[in-house]
Amino acid sequence: MFPVALTLNVAKLRERDKTRYTPIIFLTAYVRDTPRVHQGYSLGAVDYIFQPLDPAILRAKVAVFVELFKTSHELRRQTAELTVAKDEIESFCYSVSHDLRAPLRNIIGLLQLLQQDCTSMLDDTGQNYLGAISKTSRKMGALIDDLLSFSRMPRAALHRADVNMSELVKETMEELAQDTKGRNIDWKIDALPEVVGDRSMLKQVWANLLSNAVKYSQRCDHAVIEVRCEKTSDGELQFSVQDNGAGFDMKHVDKLFEVFQRLHNEEEFGGTGIGLANVQRIVDRHGGRTWADGKINQGATWATFYFTLPAKPARSS
Repeated sequence: MFPVALTLNVAKLRERDKTRYTPIIFLTAYVRDTPRVHQGYSLGAVDYIFQPLDPAILRAKVAVFVELFKTSHELRRQTAELTVAKDEIESFCYSVSHDLRAPLRNIIGLLQLLQQDCTSMLDDTGQNYLGAISKTSRKMGALIDDLLSFSRMPRAALHRADVNMSELVKETMEELAQDTKGRNIDWKIDALPEVVGDRSMLKQVWANLLSNAVKYSQRCDHAVIEVRCEKTSDGELQFSVQDNGAGFDMKHVDKLFEVFQRLHNEEEFGGTGIGLANVQRIVDRHGGRTWADGKINQGATWATFYFTLPAKPARSS
């Protein structure tokens, strides 16, 4: 065992901000027995030097760990700066989105009045202009709402409870009934397990993934949308949503979960380009991961979106 005074001194070094990450090299006369070596590392040592002391070895080790310390310190500084910048950007997005809402509502209200009272006074060209303005305003409203949702997500309280994922999928499908009306869609849905999480947030995950599947398979005569779940070797629950729609090229897969990144023209498929980024944030907050797999080829196009969540702990009897 190490002396109590040494143990306390090392603990004090680790408690202080200035010395918390200072590399500690133990110089010892103890023989090289494994228990003491392990105890030293557990106290916070980064290396050992055994007597008799070789000054050249000591200088070399100190130089290496000093350089590692400087690099680690710089990485922590950069990480802190990036965190601050990220928070500032999110606050800016929230403020701008929130402040844009009121004037946009006024614009949409005035447009509705124009359409109600003045349409008959306009020729076909004027009516087309009015319709285009109305459509663009609604799109801007959807974009602002999505930006607000995205910027609020990191600060929103997480209300954990038992969540029936099968019920969430069923609710989401019912809400998509208008979009799927008259479509030939073959839904293949597993019996999904319960998880522990925030119900409203997880509902957003399913709403984004299922609405995307419906949207990107809209040109299929026979669309197939599959919702699956399996338990991984790590004990996680792996959920997936697959559709046989437009698919995507895997060389662009890294863009999918970024804000405003789209792999298809807006003329082909509408949307704000924020939904999948929001999915990733929600899943991250629940301790899970997100990724995608896809293919785009003649006769074989599909896209699969995955997310994992921790399995619900077993109840003790």
